[in-house]
Amino acid sequence: MTTVAKTSEQAPDRIAVIYGNREHVETYGELEERSRRMGHVLRSWGLEPGDSVAALIANDDCFFDLFWACHRTGLYLTPLNWHLQRDEVQYIVDNCDAKLFVAHERFAEMASAVKDACPGLTVSASVAGELPAFAALKTPSRQCRPTDRSRISSRAR
Repeated sequence: MTTVAKTSEQAPDRIAVIYGNREHVETYGELEERSRRMGHVLRSWGLEPGDSVAALIANDDCFFDLFWACHRTGLYLTPLNWHLQRDEVQYIVDNCDAKLFVAHERFAEMASAVKDACPGLTVSASVAGELPAFAALKTPSRQCRPTDRSRISSRAR
């Protein structure tokens, strides 16, 4: 059982992640639900424990969903820095033997070029928008709510 799963059972309304400039929060219960659903999608695409996933995504909520979905299903996640050049991203995707390449729509041009240059990929998916020839990796819509600052510990501020 993952840390998220344990905490979501014990304190589902406890804050797990604060996004942006503390504008929105996500609870452990919400993170558990979305990462579990995403994990089921990954498995339905034929990914098995030990397979690798490369991700070229922005620093937002979809990263946490993907991270925990991979963790719970036994997949290795290789996050890719969006500042890298196309050849560097392609090298890393090839080198980690990624079966799945996940990309944010913000990086559409680079993602399409990398996808076409990496024959070992079995699935390519987009988050936060649509990319041509990429499957949509969707999570249940997040009902972000304004941060209740009284719920945030002084450590998180």
